[in-house]
Amino acid sequence: MKITEEQRKVLDSFSCERLAGKQENMRIVDGFYNSRNTQLEQNLKDKAYEEDENNTTAYYVIKDEEGSVVFYFSLKCGMLYDEIVEAEKYQQLQDIYNLLVKKLTDESTSEDKKEVIKELLESFRSKKGLTKKSLERVFRTEEVPFDKIFKGNQRHVGKTYSGVEIVHFCINDGYRDKWEALNMPQRLGSIIFWKFIIPQVECLLEIVGCEYIFLFAADLSEDESLVNYYRELGFTDSSDHHVAIPLYDFTCKFMHQEINQLIEKQKKFFENFNPDFSEK
Repeated sequence: MKITEEQRKVLDSFSCERLAGKQENMRIVDGFYNSRNTQLEQNLKDKAYEEDENNTTAYYVIKDEEGSVVFYFSLKCGMLYDEIVEAEKYQQLQDIYNLLVKKLTDESTSEDKKEVIKELLESFRSKKGLTKKSLERVFRTEEVPFDKIFKGNQRHVGKTYSGVEIVHFCINDGYRDKWEALNMPQRLGSIIFWKFIIPQVECLLEIVGCEYIFLFAADLSEDESLVNYYRELGFTDSSDHHVAIPLYDFTCKFMHQEINQLIEKQKKFFENFNPDFSEK
């Protein structure tokens, strides 16, 4: 059964705005927390405002009518391609990631250096840019083949595909009780995706070509609960295409779907918003 007018009115009371659009957002995100991934929480509080302001990554906060932060997500442009040519460089970067994790858990590593390592690991995760200078803050020249990794400025691949990446997708745990009290039949994340993220993608399509929307699911669960959740949103983890920047962890799954199908899927989501329990 389709969404009711009452339910739509409740959802319409939520707003979506750019994080750096209002200075007050720097203050109100202080109350945001997420028990599942504290790194996503700290990223919102420490770096997101500046990155949004500089257009490095576009951050969006979802607020209720009282101004409380319900959810946040971020988007940035990316690229998919058909074939892997530079497998050696991929392995080198994966080796660096493994070394960073090892140093982070090493008791002899100073607390200051651990903070630098955490920043680098977040750069791997969100693909904000991994530079030679940033790596030299942690590694000695003999530890990492800098000249091989940062040699040249071109990458030869097969056919390329334009895309937009969902970098962050995170609920405010402090809002869960309020959300559950609304008795919505759909999960909050699903509603955020279809009601707030897809319209941003539609706006993007008005000025540039974009073929895919994609994300990286860091799922450590045995039943792949997070991956299955994204599958419900229409994403697939097929290996039809690859990404231009390697994954930050072996457990992270690259998932994507074609943008030209999203509008029809969005329509179906709201047409089937309420489960039909009637007997057939």
